[in-house]
Parts: sequence; structure tokens; C-alpha cells
Amino acid sequence: MARALQILRPDGRPATVEGETSLESACSVWQGVPIEIRSLTGRGEIGPVHSAFPSIALCVAGHGHNDARVGRSTIRLPFRPGTLAISQSGFEVSRCEWQGSAEFIAIQIPPDTLSELMYAENETLSLRTQMPTEDETLSALIMTMHEELRRDCSSGRLFAQGLSLALIGYLGSRYGDSASFRTLGKLSQRDLSEVVAYVDANLGRDVGIGDLASLLTLSSSQFSRLFKTTVGLSPYQYLQKKRCERALELLKGPDSLAQIAQKVGLSNQSHFTLVFRQVLGVTPARARSGFMSQGKG
Repeated sequence: MARALQILRPDGRPATVEGETSLESACSVWQGVPIEIRSLTGRGEIGPVHSAFPSIALCVAGHGHNDARVGRSTIRLPFRPGTLAISQSGFEVSRCEWQGSAEFIAIQIPPDTLSELMYAENETLSLRTQMPTEDETLSALIMTMHEELRRDCSSGRLFAQGLSLALIGYLGSRYGDSASFRTLGKLSQRDLSEVVAYVDANLGRDVGIGDLASLLTLSSSQFSRLFKTTVGLSPYQYLQKKRCERALELLKGPDSLAQIAQKVGLSNQSHFTLVFRQVLGVTPARARSGFMSQGKG
């Protein structure tokens, strides 16, 4: 699924993108929407260009500004942390001129990525262009995606896909037509039992939302919402909870922490310790020590 962002010239050919790319999802195992971390320094200009797909850019550091010429108007985008630019598919800028320095996170949502994430064909996301704007919820989602990419996607496919679906759902409800993202009641007990059995049997694998949704012939978006309404946890939160419960049982045996981490599908001992403490409020070593003390008693 990993792919690069596409910025095009009016003739459809790729445009030269100014600045430096420090991190991009196309060069990683990221399984969500395309994302890049870029920086600009000094003065420069580019244009005309347009974004091939719905796009979001979040400034995370900098000073100065970017003046974007759109039709007969000029939009000034300050290089200020928290400033967002949300643009609809095909949004065209005749010229951009900037000065100063900025680091920003750029995201695109191509139709094929959207269909893969939602496990359904012909899914579209239509956004209203908003620039500049600020949105704490959207910024927090993007920053979480950014941190996961920097950690080499150590939390696995389900986390990346869940973040991307949360982003898509929020954008659809806040900045576009959210009709495709409605929650449709709850899972039946039979469907829930099937999902739970699959999770229990595959805790050691890198399980994705599509794997779970396909069990019930649902889109990933529909499944995520139905599951959370039914269980009270997102699929990712539930998976981590079940992994920690399995790990708690394994801590009573002779396996090392690294071996247990592998058996429950967590990338390494450090990640295992972090997740275990977040879910159960204690480290694996402390939990094992408690079991040993009980045994001596």
C-alpha cells in the first residue's frame, strides 16, 4: 500500500517538489495513507501545480509564510505550528512563493488507498478546501501518524490502518460528505464470536483491519465502527488488550520476555514492555516477579 505523494503540473506530469524530504511512507512498511515529512528553507517559488488527490498539510515548526495564488486571489499561509491546509482533489495553485523556514507533514488520500483501507470498491472522499485553518483533533491524529512512521511502524498494520481510517472518517464528517462513513448498529453475537476467535488464533501475526472485516464481508470502515460500538474498544485497542492477556499467562512459564513478545505479535521486548504497561499498568518483569512471589508463598 505504501506510495509517494503526487503533486502534478497542469499537463498531468509530476511537478518538481521543493525542499527536503526527511521521511516518507513510500520508503517504509507503513500501511496507511501516503505521508511525508518535508522542510523548506529560504525563498522560493513553484507553479502552476495541483494536488491529484484530497490533501492535508500540517505545519509543525517554522517562521515566515507561503503566498499561494489561487485564481485572482492570494492566500497567505503562515509558517506557524498548528496551521493546516486542507485541499480538495484537483485543487490548483497557479503560483506559490515562500520565505522563511518550515517543517510540515503532508498527507494525501488516493482513491485506491481509500478502497484498500475500507475494503470496498469505488469509495471516494470529497473535501472542502480550507486554508489556512486550525483543528486540534486533526492535528493530533496527524502527529500520531507521524510518530508511528518515525518508530518504523512498530505497532503494526492494524494501528496504521486504524489511524488512517480515523483520519478519513474525521475529514469526511468535518470537511466533506460523510454519508459513506455512517455507523450501522452493532455486530451480532455470532459475528463478534467469529472475530474474537480469529484474533485469539492469530495474536502472533500482524493482523490488519481488512483481515477482520473480510470475515464478515464488511468494509474496513463499517467494521471498525460496528466493532467499537459493540465492544467499546477500537479493533487495535482490543488486539493489544488480548495480546497482553495472553502475555500475562505466558509470563507464568519459562519463556524470556523477547520470546513472549514474538509469540503475541509485538515487535520486540521494548515494544512489548511499553504496550503491556499501558494496558495493564505494570511492566512484564514486575508481573513475572509477582507470580514468582506467589509461588514461593
